[in-house]
Amino acid sequence: MFNFLGIIPLFSIVGGKDVEVPTHLDAIAGANQWILGFVLFLSFLLLALAKRLDPYIIRVALFSVFTLDTPDNLQKIDARYNSTSFVLLGFLSFLSLWVCMVLFNEQTHFLNQVSIGLLGEKFGSIDDLLLTLIGTVIVLFYFFAGLLISTFVTGERELFSTFITQSWVNFISFGIVFFVLALLWLLNSPINPYISQLFLYILLALFLVRMLKILIVALLNGVSWYYLILYLCTLEVLPVLAVFALMA
Repeated sequence: MFNFLGIIPLFSIVGGKDVEVPTHLDAIAGANQWILGFVLFLSFLLLALAKRLDPYIIRVALFSVFTLDTPDNLQKIDARYNSTSFVLLGFLSFLSLWVCMVLFNEQTHFLNQVSIGLLGEKFGSIDDLLLTLIGTVIVLFYFFAGLLISTFVTGERELFSTFITQSWVNFISFGIVFFVLALLWLLNSPINPYISQLFLYILLALFLVRMLKILIVALLNGVSWYYLILYLCTLEVLPVLAVFALMA
């Protein structure tokens, strides 16, 4: 009686093809983007507040990268490197470097490659955030731990205060660059592979500039090559080689 209903188009909209229904949920790539965006927004607020406290803070920070003076002379550039504005830029640099490391890991899956080699398993997205955060802390620790240890062992507080100030200035100045790079990285997905390579070059430049300035300042202050080589091998080169050996 109702056989004619089958020929009405209204009853044949849905095709008869079987559709496979997924039984589990897969993580969406880039699910942490909103977290990174919030961190960059917070970094922008830190930059704006630092700029409000000291209108010339960015110019002074970038200019100080190209100086080799002692901390007393550096303080004469109308800014103090332990001031509130520089502390705010320090937090900005840390957060910006962390965002860049997270984006670099999302681009290259570096942490998963290391974890599969060491543990035989992959990390989740939350694990990646925590591990890159720990990695950023390790980079910051590497920047200053050796200098602080050398200050305590040698007692040369004035000389090593110059090294520490220079490392602080370098980190802040490159942190501003990392902030700009992170913004471009997060908002321009088509050029992400190029930005990831640029990030590696800038990070390498940060280490090289820091090392070069330490060497120059040490030689200008009459430090023996013997002590320089001992410091570099023990507290600069050896930790880096240990990390590479662990990841190999």
